[in-house]
Amino acid sequence: CNNLLYESADKWRGPCIWPSFRAAADDKQSLLHVPVEGYNGYTCIVEEVYCRACELFLGHAFEDGVVKGDSHPDARWRH
Repeated sequence: CNNLLYESADKWRGPCIWPSFRAAADDKQSLLHVPVEGYNGYTCIVEEVYCRACELFLGHAFEDGVVKGDSHPDARWRH
């Protein structure tokens, strides 16, 4: 779909091969978050992330941005 999900200004090089984003373009309008319990032993909060417009599964969001190397002042989440 044509739903704007992320802005390039919020992209950073995270710990995996996939690009990481610290925030959605408009989180309340663009993304749907579903909490996940006990995801592969992670101790941080983990959520499944879906496009709110078409319900496509986009991946996971982790509340470990700072721990994983994001030094931006708004760092918290890693999408």
